[in-house]
Amino acid sequence: PFWLNIAAKHPSSGDRKLLPSRCAIRKSPRDEMLAQATSMPAASLDAGHSRAIPVKALLDRLGSGANSLSWSSYLPDELQPPALRAAHLQTASNFCSISAISHWGEEIEEVSSEDLQGSPLDDLQLEGRVWSLSKEAHGCRQVQTALDSAPSDAAREALALELRGHVLEACKCPHANHVLQKMILLLPASSLQFIVDELMAGVVAQMVRHKYGCRIIQRLVEHCRASQVQKLVEIALKDIPTLGRHPYGTYVIQNILQHGTHEHRRRILAAVIKGIRVLGAESNGC
Repeated sequence: PFWLNIAAKHPSSGDRKLLPSRCAIRKSPRDEMLAQATSMPAASLDAGHSRAIPVKALLDRLGSGANSLSWSSYLPDELQPPALRAAHLQTASNFCSISAISHWGEEIEEVSSEDLQGSPLDDLQLEGRVWSLSKEAHGCRQVQTALDSAPSDAAREALALELRGHVLEACKCPHANHVLQKMILLLPASSLQFIVDELMAGVVAQMVRHKYGCRIIQRLVEHCRASQVQKLVEIALKDIPTLGRHPYGTYVIQNILQHGTHEHRRRILAAVIKGIRVLGAESNGC
């Protein structure tokens, strides 16, 4: 009947119990096959074909050789490549083993630090991929963790050198700039010279005004020798009144005032006294 067809399309709370069983919405064989292929329950595809199509596209995109895709680590467990899934399970198992020992003191098999450092996850995600990972939101955190947990400065420097030739681009990247800052914090000043050299080869005046680049200049001023960053600071101090009113450049001037030499402070103070009215009228300058 006509009313039954309408109720089947738009059943109300009172009509649902009147619908015959033949009007029940059934899943297509295609949905069942996709659910089985992705190891997901068929109920997860009840929302319709809108999810089934992206799932199939992901499966086709992954295919073979998915281990080389940097974004595959963001996928749900059921869609991750076998090697990456096994690495995650191994890392989780190692973490659980260590946690069990620390909390309960039970006699269980311990996992050595060598096993953790040589886990498949580390080999899969870091070796030769520091720069590519540094440009990603999740990958930059992995690189920072590797820098923190590196056994020596030599190991950290080996990771840092993978950014050689990419410093200017990393300074402007919303993710890679955090990796550069971590390197500056952890490495000795002598190992940071390549960062200073590549900055000097670029346009320093633009970098001190950049949203992310100004952070790199500040970290270098804080952790490098004064002679090592002298040229960088000189460029920044060429136009103190203008830079002091800039939304990002003002932080560089404040940082030099705090961590610079006595001569740097004297020059900044003289410029502030001379342009006090202009600086005081600006929200960033005051």
